[in-house]
Amino acid sequence: MKINMLIFTLLFSCNCINNKIQPSKHEKAVMDSNILPVNTVEKSNCQEYCLKLTTTKFEKNYFLNNAILSYNIINNSNFTIVSGDDYLIEQKINKSWKNINLDAFFNSIGYIIKPNEVKNLQMKTRYIKKLKPGYYRIKKEILILPSKRTTLLIQEFEIQK
Repeated sequence: MKINMLIFTLLFSCNCINNKIQPSKHEKAVMDSNILPVNTVEKSNCQEYCLKLTTTKFEKNYFLNNAILSYNIINNSNFTIVSGDDYLIEQKINKSWKNINLDAFFNSIGYIIKPNEVKNLQMKTRYIKKLKPGYYRIKKEILILPSKRTTLLIQEFEIQK
């Protein structure tokens, strides 16, 4: 269901010209401003697809004082991938991961990330402002084209006391 909605959004959220899907001028400007060649970003330990936060250690009040958290999705593969704005947060409790209820909603959008590109995205922190000190991880699902296979990208982070 999630994949169908994502594909529906991709197909109907842009202008169609000559039976080819074309982004609008605004979408093209946003896409172009957020794409970096892979070699401009730290690629260590990234086999095919990675999610990298700008930092993995945050002070307790970081999310109260900052409305946006930047992160990169790295595509080191030969395939195009698609990712949206949605994410899950889990907290590490007694060596296992527990889902945090974000009580959030996300725009249904698909960011296309071509082979060997990095997409810089921003996460609004209003949903995670009340996280207490501890170990967490962010999980994002990506769609791999043309196979339509999905996989999860995971990045751990810590909120310090």
